[in-house]
Amino acid sequence: MKTRYLNALFFTLIFCISCSTNQMSDNIVFKWIDAEIDKKYFEKVAMVIESNFGVDTNTIRLQLDLAAPESMLYINHLPTYLTNDLGDSIFSSKELNYKLPSEYRIKVGNNISRRDFLIMNYETDENLEESIKYFPDVSSIGTLGRDIIKQSILIDYSKCMINIDLPKQKLNKLKDQAVLKLDIHIEDNYLIYLPVSVKDKIYWVMMDTGSSMFNLLLNQTGFLAFNPKENFDSFNISAWGESTNVKLVSDSIAFNLGNKLFSMDKFFYRSDQNFDCLRLSKPNEIAIGVIGNQLFLENKIIIDYENSEFYILE
Repeated sequence: MKTRYLNALFFTLIFCISCSTNQMSDNIVFKWIDAEIDKKYFEKVAMVIESNFGVDTNTIRLQLDLAAPESMLYINHLPTYLTNDLGDSIFSSKELNYKLPSEYRIKVGNNISRRDFLIMNYETDENLEESIKYFPDVSSIGTLGRDIIKQSILIDYSKCMINIDLPKQKLNKLKDQAVLKLDIHIEDNYLIYLPVSVKDKIYWVMMDTGSSMFNLLLNQTGFLAFNPKENFDSFNISAWGESTNVKLVSDSIAFNLGNKLFSMDKFFYRSDQNFDCLRLSKPNEIAIGVIGNQLFLENKIIIDYENSEFYILE
């Protein structure tokens, strides 16, 4: 359901907050982005990893969005030497598969080196161009998607650090420390769905690292499942290249992930039909919304794509 254009929303940037950590050989440090959206201030809207184009030492920023199947770069923010290499072909379409020249490959941490990216051309879509007009003045911006991971990812939110494809022995040792293990659905080999219990009924929510600002974002089905008070504060976001209304709901709700209870007195709701089309391949299982990073900021999580498992560590 999630389209690659959702990334544009999360770069309505105001400033970055750096997190300090002792960097180890297999650690990748990320920074948080804060944002003002429709005159409302939100903390930790996006997870950003800094890198550079090989021999070019200028900093580039890449959002970690595991609900994007492919890693991508935006034509509007590429350096001239790369747009010249792309030529006129990019301007005739919204996207183009591209292999970076060898000397400009992007490294993430010490173990990931990439040349293959999807180039997105926002110049072909006025709505999308409008949605990214607040990009900061950095040399380039893009997204790291599901394709950077072969088997698993560990995200340590408290230390602002991730590990990708840890050795099996080390990964299993960390799993043994988990306070919660969930068997999950992975749709189309990238979308992560977690089972949640609402009033003794099982539903499914998509876990989206690209939706950092949301503790819980419900669709119509999810809103009816919780049946909260209609105490709304509305604001607009840019999603799928269009302005979309989101409601911040003030009411107490609770749900379970496995045996772990989560409660909150504010959450989010989208009533438009586009968002209500969250779907699972199994017809009897119902998706009710999206969970972002906010729910796990005090924890570590492991997503094991190979075994369709999700872990929470304290």
